[in-house]
Amino acid sequence: MHKHVAPIDPRSSIPDPERGQFLPPEGRTVWWTPYWAGMLAREEITVSDAQDVPVADEAADPAEVAHETHPDA
Repeated sequence: MHKHVAPIDPRSSIPDPERGQFLPPEGRTVWWTPYWAGMLAREEITVSDAQDVPVADEAADPAEVAHETHPDA
């Protein structure tokens, strides 16, 4: 499930672990994971429903990726 998340304080440096960079002040659409739920519980981000997910942001569900077979297996 996708959600739009944004920092409560636009000057915050909130890591986005999926992209390896910080969440921009205007926020972005992300896969809703326990990481983002924790950020919401700590009141570091605001959350809204994602409007339209751009194709570039449409990636496999992180839970599904974690279950893929390793190429060396």
